[in-house]
Amino acid sequence: MLILSLIIFATFILCNLRKQRNALDIQIEVWRTCLSDLSWFMRCLNEHIVRLTNTEDDCTSRFWEGRFKSQALLYEAALT
Repeated sequence: MLILSLIIFATFILCNLRKQRNALDIQIEVWRTCLSDLSWFMRCLNEHIVRLTNTEDDCTSRFWEGRFKSQALLYEAALT
């Protein structure tokens, strides 16, 4: 009876380890997919800077939105 209980317990542990391994494999695949996406990486990289800058500027817009503007230069003198 003790041997049967040990076999059942070992089977339960192995099954649980396989489930955990499968979940870990899925998570690793998600990380690989995200880290191979340059736009996702840059978004994560800039998130902290964006939060600090928005707090400092007291705004809630996107990072580059409204910070830089282009304007047509009508005269050559505007370049100097």
